[in-house]
Amino acid sequence: MIYKSDSTVQGCGSLVSSLIWLMVDKSLAMLVPWIMAIACVVLADLLAGLRKSLKLGVHISISTAFRNTMGKLVTYFAFVCAVCFVDVSANGGTDIAKWSCLFICLIEGVSIAGNLLKPYGIDLSLKAVLQYLAGRFGGVSREDFDGMTREERKDVIRKREERKWNNRK
Repeated sequence: MIYKSDSTVQGCGSLVSSLIWLMVDKSLAMLVPWIMAIACVVLADLLAGLRKSLKLGVHISISTAFRNTMGKLVTYFAFVCAVCFVDVSANGGTDIAKWSCLFICLIEGVSIAGNLLKPYGIDLSLKAVLQYLAGRFGGVSREDFDGMTREERKDVIRKREERKWNNRK
C-alpha cells in the first residue's frame, strides 16, 4: 500500500534527479571545448619542455615528463569540471568558467614561453620579469640587465634543469 507521503518523496526524488541530469548535461556541453583547449596548451607545454631539454643537453626520462603532464591534465580537468558546474549552477551569468580556463591557459602560456626562452639564456622567472618591468617603466638603467642573456646564465639554467630532472628517485 502506497501512502501519500511515499508518493511525495518519490516525486521529489525524481524531480531532483532530473534536475541534476539537466545540470550535468549543460556542464558537459560547456566543459568539452575548454578541456580540448587546455589539453592542447598542456601538450604544447610538453613539447616546449622536451625541446628545452634537448637544446640544453639535459637528459630527461620521457616517462617522468609524461607523468608530470598527466598530473597537470588531471588537476586542470578537475578544476575545469568544478568551475563549469559552478557556472551552470549560477545560470551561466558569471562567465567564471571562461575566465578560469583562460587563466589556466595564461599560466601554461607563461610556462611555454619560459621553456622556449631558457635555451637562449633568458630565464622567465617572476624576479626577472619584475626587474625588466622596473627597468622599462621605472627608469633603471639598461646596464643592469646586460647579464640576462650571457652564456653564464645558460649554465645556471642547465644546472638547475639537471638537478630538477636527474635527482628524482
